[in-house]
Amino acid sequence: MTSTYLGKSNGYSALAFWTHHLKDISPVLRYDSALKKIYPALAYSLASYTYPSFNTAFKALFPPIGSGTLQWSSRLIPQHIIESQPQSLSHTFRQIFNDGAIMVEAIMNPNLRVSKPVAPNSVLPAWRTSIIDLVAGKPLNDSAPFGQMSADRRFITEHGTGALGKLAPMSQGGGAYMNEADADDPNWRESFYGLYAKQLAIKKKYDTDGLCNLV
Repeated sequence: MTSTYLGKSNGYSALAFWTHHLKDISPVLRYDSALKKIYPALAYSLASYTYPSFNTAFKALFPPIGSGTLQWSSRLIPQHIIESQPQSLSHTFRQIFNDGAIMVEAIMNPNLRVSKPVAPNSVLPAWRTSIIDLVAGKPLNDSAPFGQMSADRRFITEHGTGALGKLAPMSQGGGAYMNEADADDPNWRESFYGLYAKQLAIKKKYDTDGLCNLV
């Protein structure tokens, strides 16, 4: 997995590759060399590290995680949208970025080749075809007046959730990663669950007392 963080203050930076299938980093180095030839003015650096375990790598590369200070909105982007609509993807990046939000891009591929046969479970269908999780965020000042915090939340819903949902609507396989999703998403049932009606029917059948509740 590679992650890219975009921000006006600190520019662009590629953080890490996480995989035990990458035995040789020479393909990455060749890509680095080609990128410098294509974009000679692009300032960046590439560094590689090897760790004996994920836990060791995580502690070395990431600082302690404190309380959240950002209001988030996310969208799982299917591969076919990346391939067929690159201009729409670029436009969405620019639109959200220029509106004043930051963006995080997490590249992944939890596809059906790994999990055959497909179990009839409640996993959001977008996870099966997505290759990018795009996240838009805006700093959240939890000591600001309630009206300002509400305005910041509306900003993310209007500028982040709206733009990401337009890029990858449910009808084209889009969805939202619930842990980084917009709690005010007007289409939260479809975005978070995908199969909400079926899941709700199962819940009502087996949880008649309403013991388990998420939303």
